[in-house]
Amino acid sequence: MEWVEKLNSALTYIEKNLYDEIQYKEIEKIILSPIDVLQRFFMSNTGITLTEYIRRRKLSEAAKSLRTSGDKIIDIAFKLGYGSSDAFALAFKRLYGISPSEARLSSAILKPYPRMIFSLNITYVEGDVKMKNINEMKPFVEEQEIFFMPDVRIIGLELRCKLHDTGENPIPALWGKFFEKGFPAALANLPRAIPNAMLGWTGDCPEGSDTFSYIVSIACPANTPVPEGYTYRDLPSSIVAKGKFGESIGDVINRFTPLGFVTCYTDLGWNAELYFDEEENNPPLTNCDGWRWLVPCVKVDEM
Repeated sequence: MEWVEKLNSALTYIEKNLYDEIQYKEIEKIILSPIDVLQRFFMSNTGITLTEYIRRRKLSEAAKSLRTSGDKIIDIAFKLGYGSSDAFALAFKRLYGISPSEARLSSAILKPYPRMIFSLNITYVEGDVKMKNINEMKPFVEEQEIFFMPDVRIIGLELRCKLHDTGENPIPALWGKFFEKGFPAALANLPRAIPNAMLGWTGDCPEGSDTFSYIVSIACPANTPVPEGYTYRDLPSSIVAKGKFGESIGDVINRFTPLGFVTCYTDLGWNAELYFDEEENNPPLTNCDGWRWLVPCVKVDEM
């Protein structure tokens, strides 16, 4: 636990110095270890280097400044440690796909890269299935994974949809509204139960109903305050199966049933599309190439 606290202290130091030069010597004093130790740990547990994490956090701050301040682009670049506006523009475009000047347009879509917080987690193994805590979920993983999800609160924008509606699909428009002015600033700094991920949550469809709720949302710890203008749902603790790219809900259930897990939609009444920031550069406005199913389930011997 002491090591986790040191890691988070190092991340807090980085946050406080995004607009200053980050000194690795200072980080070494905080973690009481050579910086190489943190770099190896960071890469193995997050999938990116410490340097890349710092770069993304700086650029996320830049995106916020471009939207909320009247500062010149060159001034923002210098504040964040870039030696020239060209170097800043190149780095910004690599992360966001648009230039800093384009980012100032109201139609530009900018998703923040949130800060990380490490926590102590335990991994359980159920036969051939890796069981982890939900905050350990990572992009680009195609293993047999089951996650324990504690009580969470999803917060976002809601739409009531009709089952088997043959008209125009209204859900892409909801995503468009969600990203209308970039990732909603009201949600950007909320803690996330699933790091770097968003949900297209589907539920509230009682037996006999011909409508259901669809919520574009992030999953937050229970009791997280809900910003004005947003809806929420409190989801009780459960275990959830993560699908692979291209799988239907039936595919996910069929893959985990031989391993002793079955869906418990009847009890919990929801499923969700799972989107990782790292796996899809653009929000899912017109296609479903970047998402997987997240399916609540239960162990057969616990039924």
